[in-house]
Amino acid sequence: MKKNKIISLLLVFSFFSAFLSGIAVFADNETDEIFDESELETDDEIVVTEHIESIPAELTRPVEEDEDEKIVNMRETGGVSTFSSLITSNKTLWEEMMGVEYGERFFKPYDITEGERISDNTNRLQIRETDLYLPGKNGLDLKINRIYDNQDYDSYYVPVHTDPYKIPSPKRVYTFNTSNGNSIMIFFRTDDEFYKYMYDGCYVTDLNVSTYKRGDYRYYSYRDIHSRKSTSGIRLTYDASVPVKSVYISEDGTYELDDVKIKIDGNNIGDGWKYEFPYANMRSDERERITSSSYTKFILDKSGIFIDVDGVMHSFSAKYKLTDYDNESTPDEFSSTITADNGDKMQYKRYYLDQTLDDGTIYNFTAYDMQNGYMYYMYTPADVTTYSQRTKVVQIKDDYSNKINYSYDDLSSLKVTGITDTFGREISISSEGITYTETPAGEERHITYSRETLPAEALDNDSDIKQKQVNRLIVTNANGESTVYDSRESQVSTARGGGSSFSVEYSCSAGTILSQISYGHNLERIIYPTG
Repeated sequence: MKKNKIISLLLVFSFFSAFLSGIAVFADNETDEIFDESELETDDEIVVTEHIESIPAELTRPVEEDEDEKIVNMRETGGVSTFSSLITSNKTLWEEMMGVEYGERFFKPYDITEGERISDNTNRLQIRETDLYLPGKNGLDLKINRIYDNQDYDSYYVPVHTDPYKIPSPKRVYTFNTSNGNSIMIFFRTDDEFYKYMYDGCYVTDLNVSTYKRGDYRYYSYRDIHSRKSTSGIRLTYDASVPVKSVYISEDGTYELDDVKIKIDGNNIGDGWKYEFPYANMRSDERERITSSSYTKFILDKSGIFIDVDGVMHSFSAKYKLTDYDNESTPDEFSSTITADNGDKMQYKRYYLDQTLDDGTIYNFTAYDMQNGYMYYMYTPADVTTYSQRTKVVQIKDDYSNKINYSYDDLSSLKVTGITDTFGREISISSEGITYTETPAGEERHITYSRETLPAEALDNDSDIKQKQVNRLIVTNANGESTVYDSRESQVSTARGGGSSFSVEYSCSAGTILSQISYGHNLERIIYPTG
């Protein structure tokens, strides 16, 4: 019998540095001036298939404005990708990046046991629960999974070489009263850093450290305060009556951070939970871009994963070649060679132009499961040259024409709103739950997700962030049985480190940020229906 579980896991910064030594937890080196947030303008391998297309020019997909701008920028850098100038197309590196995002699901793809899994190395907690299972025709069953990952932050970043310029770094400022009657402001990388190290205050030997000025205000770095901690001396006490302030530090560097994560937009349930439907997730390394007076030629290496209807993760790599002719009368040329790591099971194909099934379903990427005889028709609105792209499933069909259809808000959306299974049963999907019928004419049934906010003291455990409020998610199945998940919002700060020098000089306009606060959820208690 399952018991009440208390789960208190440290969220380690090494999560963000495991795949690339260039990423590090930020160490503050500012020495001069600090800026208010308001000053920012904004905040194994078998080659499975080679597919070649020659596309009439009048049918080619128009280049979006941002892609056109990217081409211009590439010409200015002599046709060398800024991303590939830092990172080579090394398969091991790609695997490391995927491992960071998906954890042991990537390295042990067929280990899909229901329930909790914890990585011993990183304290990474991943949970899979099946909320709905409907048997289908010929074994093409419908399963809707709900998954949780305590290191699934809203974004994470890799460094990309750029020209030197000033870029902002966010900090959080808390006010402390001193035992000698003064009041000081200390900035932290994240709120969690404050809660973990300074919520209860501390003693310091002295305050003879550098300060960071902004007009009449002076700020202390927690790094400097930490170096002065002692068992006696000046007592620092947190003043909860003063609102927490956000500030930015302008830093001088030659690297920017590039977001390498594609959020499964629209399929988030909340509090660290999300639906998982079949999809492919790909990233590109632009190996070469050649420009001439009549064409632009792209050669791209891609790495990706595909998750099937059973939740099994498959990995693959690909090489795309595209010649985009300027003359409208000359057809563009596209070829793709896709290599499946389990080539005895999966085959993939990417189309340059959108394709249409007999029922009007539009797709441009396919994955064929040769063992089960399932064809996955998928679609991405992203151009073949796009660096990061999520490819959503629109239809799954077996060798006997049984099919499951997925509906979305619109063609470009990633939000699943409905599913029709092989028996024609319609399932409605939302962040509030699932509505379905057992048979086409049967009783309507519901799985619901509801939320509550509890005070911090409602969950008294040894969490480093136990002073934060508790977010409760209640999942109630079709039989009225509820499972409760209690969590707190968590934060991590990631940044480019090692090599570049930084100095605080002046406020800069918004754009690329060097340091980023990312948000996730720390699940600390599960209460099952059995109690």
